[in-house]
Amino acid sequence: MPKSKSPSQQGIDLATRFREKHLLGTEPIDDINGLMKLVEADFIVLELPSGLDALTLRDPASGALTVGIGTSSNPYRQRFTVAHEIGHIMAGDITEDGASLLCDTTHPSETRANTFARCVLCPVEALHDLPPTSTQEELLSYVVQCFQVSPTVAAIQLCDAGLISEETKEELRSYSTKRLASQFGWKANYDHAARISELPRSSERLVADAYKAYNQGLIALPSVAFAEQVSIEEVIDSTDSAQRPLQQRTLR
Repeated sequence: MPKSKSPSQQGIDLATRFREKHLLGTEPIDDINGLMKLVEADFIVLELPSGLDALTLRDPASGALTVGIGTSSNPYRQRFTVAHEIGHIMAGDITEDGASLLCDTTHPSETRANTFARCVLCPVEALHDLPPTSTQEELLSYVVQCFQVSPTVAAIQLCDAGLISEETKEELRSYSTKRLASQFGWKANYDHAARISELPRSSERLVADAYKAYNQGLIALPSVAFAEQVSIEEVIDSTDSAQRPLQQRTLR
């Protein structure tokens, strides 16, 4: 990472290159799982200790990355956390010796990862073509809902786009997502997203790899259950259901 650029500019550049590489344009990222698929890492959403939003580990033997994301009642914060960890990965912040990355908010790498997350989820370029709104609150609500980011992220990006002043940015940052969702009529959608963000789950890649390894006899059912973040009984039911059509076809 070039030392001549500020951490914020490095984050902007990383986000721009990431979006260009994966042909994301400036469109909103509707499904955060789609973002997870673009990174060579396994993601697991699970309960983490209080105060810890995420934990990224590198296997010292294989070099494989595993990212733990905490369950949350705030879906947009969880999305930001996922993008933040991807920012660390893209910047090469994860050590090669297998040590975990625990976020130090005072470190320049945190500024870079935060900026990356903001710009990946809500590109400034996408804000130059917003539909007209009657109030700044309505503008904030539209950006928060459309890009599924917090009011703080939306306000910073709107300011960077030159659409609101620094003073207005500070005012809008104090809004809560729930307040905007209720006020502008999209609370049902937000509540649905919140229910999902509270559920333990894994990225599609990790679950698919776990089932593949199980079918090859490399791992046992408890490992599959952990990877999928479900009970062993649910795994048994899934594997039985998958095998029944094959057995029926064989009998014929």
